[in-house]
Order: sequence, then C-alpha cells, then structure tokens
Amino acid sequence: MNKTEFDSIFKTRFDQRLFRLGQGFSHINIDLLFSIQRSSTKTITYYCKTNCGGWDDRLRGINSTYILSILLQRRFIIDMQYPCQLSEFLIPNLINWIPKMNLNRQNNSLKLNSINNKYQSEFYSNISSINLIKLWSSYDNIFSTTNKDYITPLLKNPFFKSIISKINIRLYESTQQELFPFIFEILFKPTFIISQQLDNLFQQILFSLNHSIISMHIRLGQNPSIPKDIKLPYRQLLVKHIIEFIDQNLTYLNSSIFVTTDSIQSLEYLQKY
Repeated sequence: MNKTEFDSIFKTRFDQRLFRLGQGFSHINIDLLFSIQRSSTKTITYYCKTNCGGWDDRLRGINSTYILSILLQRRFIIDMQYPCQLSEFLIPNLINWIPKMNLNRQNNSLKLNSINNKYQSEFYSNISSINLIKLWSSYDNIFSTTNKDYITPLLKNPFFKSIISKINIRLYESTQQELFPFIFEILFKPTFIISQQLDNLFQQILFSLNHSIISMHIRLGQNPSIPKDIKLPYRQLLVKHIIEFIDQNLTYLNSSIFVTTDSIQSLEYLQKY
C-alpha cells in the first residue's frame, strides 16, 4: 500500500459513515436545514466562555440548541471559548456554525443560561408548551448556555408542529439518543491535525496486522481540570468491568485499545494489564 492510498483511509471511512448516516436519515429534509442556516438573519448561539461541564454535557447542550435553532428557524452558531476554541479540534462539516464577528456585543440579544440556576427547571417545564417563536421574536440573537437535553420537550411543543412536519422528524426520533449521530455528523468534522493523528493510528493497525480499535472512555470524577468536579464512587470498579467485558466479547485477538480517562490510576492499571 503506497502513501497516497494510506492517506485516503480516514477520509474514506469518514465518507462511508456519512453515507450510511444519510441512508438512515434520508427522510429528513436536509435542504430545509441548509436553507435555514443560509438565509436566516436571526441567530441562536450555543455559548460557552467558562466551565460548561465536560464534553458529554456540552454535546447535550449543542444538540439541544441546534434543534431549537431549526425549530425557531434561526442560523445556528457555536461559540465555545473555554478551555480553548472548539475549532482547534472540530470544524464545520455540512452546517457552518462559525461565529460572526462581534455578535455577542449587539444589544438586541437574549441570554439564556440554564446551568446551575433556578431558570433551568422553569425553562424545561415551559418549552414543551409555550410559543417560543412569539416569545423571542423581538430578539435578533439568542445565546444559550446549557448542558441539558431539551430535545424531547422541544419536539413535543405544538407551536413547532408545522416546521417539524416540514423537516420530517419522526416521532420515534424525538430523543437525544436517536438524533445525536445525525446532528453530530452534519455539524462536525475533525481538523487536519486530528485527522493526521487518526491516520497515524490506522497506519499502526495496518502495519501490525491488527484488525480493530477498541475505544474506552473512563470517567471516575474529581478531574483536576474541572472545578468542583464530584467523585463518582459507584464507578470505582468500572475499569475492571470494562476489561471483563472486552475479554468476553473480543472478536480479534490483536485489537488495539484507545483510552481516554480522567484517572491516571485507571490508565496505569490498563497499561499493566
């Protein structure tokens, strides 16, 4: 296999995944999603300039805010500045969410912050029933700081019935779990440096005759990079349980293991295993 052939491995896998996803969600009116993003003069921004939780929390907030943007028929933007710019790792794929210059300095804006305050429960209880289009019609720009899953109540809101019908989101899809892969793929693709790292990983697998990559995400809590992060004591045996699961279900004996974790002890345990 020459270098040109190898260089195309990650892109080929990425395109194949996008194609399969397109088949699974072929009923969704993606042209309408593109039209909303291109033509809308009003915006809604997922906004994070301080601690907004971990990556999983942020993804919930991003997904919920994107669904809200298409229901409100507003241009969607991501402005994640903490702990670094999101665009250092992920860039737009099919939806261009790059922030406009000085958007957050405009006066005609509404700031919604549902992290760690009393507004969170009020917002969650109201979004399934109130006319958000009318309520926020006077604001050109909305900034949403959240780490919660609002997709199901939003898609139950009768005031969004018409646009939901046009987009053709089906009832069984009205959850974060079902819509996550679609939203993630149309929003994101890795930057060149991330693609390079993945290509290097694929190269190691090819040359060592490994057949698969097993990915682990081990979250035990009290991460020193997350202020006030709580310890999750019920996860102390998580590494042991993951290893047991892999041993019982491993298909290829020469598989590689990729680990992300907030626990140095867990990493050291895996390295010794």
